[in-house]
Amino acid sequence: MRRHHRSARESTGSRLRTALSAVFVRDDGQTTIVECRRCGTTLEATDTTCQACGCEEIARYRLE
Repeated sequence: MRRHHRSARESTGSRLRTALSAVFVRDDGQTTIVECRRCGTTLEATDTTCQACGCEEIARYRLE
């Protein structure tokens, strides 16, 4: 039973890691957050327009 509990915890960690990877893009050791300036939707690094509202103003925040 304890083993099952541990694997569930690892599974949650993996899902969290995947979700954070989708939000934070690593480029040359820097983390970049990409989001729409109009509605704040988090976007993929390759997006040029917001999938939610169609806005072309994309903000890129680089964290060192």
